[in-house]
Amino acid sequence: MLRSLVGSEMCIRDSHDSDGTAVVIQEGGMLPIITAMKTHPSSAAVQIRAVRAIDELIRQNKDNALLLILEGGVHPLFQPAAYVSSAPLRGELYRLVQSDCRPVLRTLLAVRSCRQTELNVRLALLYLCDSSDLIVSGIFSSLHDILCITSLLNDELPETRAEGARSILQLLQSTESPISFTPPVIPKACNSPQNFEAFVNDDELSDVTFEIESKTYHAHRIVLKASTASDVFGAMLSCSMREAQPGALIPIEGMRYNIFCELMEFVYTGRVSISPESDAAELMLAADQFLVTKLQVHCVQVLAKSLSTENVWNTLKIAHQCNLAAEMGEPRSPGDMLKDACICYLIQNMASVIDTQEFMDQRHILSKMIAHKVWSVLPKPD
Repeated sequence: MLRSLVGSEMCIRDSHDSDGTAVVIQEGGMLPIITAMKTHPSSAAVQIRAVRAIDELIRQNKDNALLLILEGGVHPLFQPAAYVSSAPLRGELYRLVQSDCRPVLRTLLAVRSCRQTELNVRLALLYLCDSSDLIVSGIFSSLHDILCITSLLNDELPETRAEGARSILQLLQSTESPISFTPPVIPKACNSPQNFEAFVNDDELSDVTFEIESKTYHAHRIVLKASTASDVFGAMLSCSMREAQPGALIPIEGMRYNIFCELMEFVYTGRVSISPESDAAELMLAADQFLVTKLQVHCVQVLAKSLSTENVWNTLKIAHQCNLAAEMGEPRSPGDMLKDACICYLIQNMASVIDTQEFMDQRHILSKMIAHKVWSVLPKPD
């Protein structure tokens, strides 16, 4: 007796029925079965009967395995409701993609004629094969291949984004170096061994005054012009600028007084104690304003260690705002370092961040940044 899998859309006989396969072919074939599995992912009855039908179709014609892959029918076999019953079928699919189907799949990936088809093939291979083998064999051999997977993070549907996160993490299993941020080396003090600590905010010999939040800060032209921490102060105090006039009060806008004090402490001594940690974000922007690159490196260390699902978004915004170039001999700027720390954190915590509104608002740019980071750590085929 025929039993309906999804109403009148498709009928499947029990697998022991000798006419079962013929009925499946006559009433829709492989595509309705895949649709049924995706539509009813938690129904064990639907999943078990669909697995039986797929198995019969592939036994009759091996090309149906290729159709299953191209139409995105592999990942439903790994869902909880189908996982146990589909074990033999998954084994057969693995054997086929290693032999009969491999040439066709490689050709389809090389042609890239259809984005969805390419995505379905890559996802199927990630489910069925070891990710290390896929890297070695050239299935994932370019940034484009990684972008194909991370594009799933752009989807409106949570389950699609979750599929993208799972696939990214599976790809990363092929590398011996897990995604992690390496803190930058803290530079040495920028001035002489004695520094100018005794002159910090000292009014006795001060010949230049800054005004921040209606408070004054006493500084010294010779120290600011001699400091290797920043060229901005030297330019500010040059004879051609209004601020260079004797007795001039130099206003500093858009900065809190205690942040300016910490900035000046670093300019005078080459050292800084960032407390509380919440000041690190403001201090990094202040250092960007006055081109104090080495202070930004200190801030990157503090901010990277304190990342959380709540503050990673603001930290990433700060990283984008910092425009300082890299120091001579350094491959990355402090802003780039901080971006890297944020992206590493997002990859390590994808399950808890991909459904947040902050991620959704930035998902198109974030998916590309994640792809670039993943590609940078994956082993490259010879």
